[in-house]
Amino acid sequence: MTSWFIIQQVIKFIKLIINLQFPDLQLSTSWHEMYTTVEQLNLVIHSQAIFWHKPDHGWVKLNVDGCSKGNPGPAVGGGIIRDHAGVMISTFVEFYGECSNNLAEAKAMFTGISICLNKGPRNVIVESDSMIIINLIKRVKKTSMAAY
Repeated sequence: MTSWFIIQQVIKFIKLIINLQFPDLQLSTSWHEMYTTVEQLNLVIHSQAIFWHKPDHGWVKLNVDGCSKGNPGPAVGGGIIRDHAGVMISTFVEFYGECSNNLAEAKAMFTGISICLNKGPRNVIVESDSMIIINLIKRVKKTSMAAY
């Protein structure tokens, strides 16, 4: 392979990685123009501290999460069930094959609730970071993107 070919392949790969993270970003095929565009970005990262709180006596808390790589893509989900003292009752993780992140989140929630029903706890608080799934369960018609 020529050095020019290798350089073009590296540029193509870098562009692919950037486009996976920022699909709306239009990048040039020129290395210099692509570099300049990325350098001029003003990226804002938002984070929020989340604290886990113990449920009341007689209750258990199910925390679930699901994700997919590519959306849709290979997806996994899992969760943890803890009692009122914070003691772990059960954990699970599953591979769901090819699906969206929302479907993976819903499947993880279903699995966690099924485990609770099979192990006996009936008073279950479910926590999820997916407003779409939570609003579907609550039968809310629109999901505000500001809620994320």
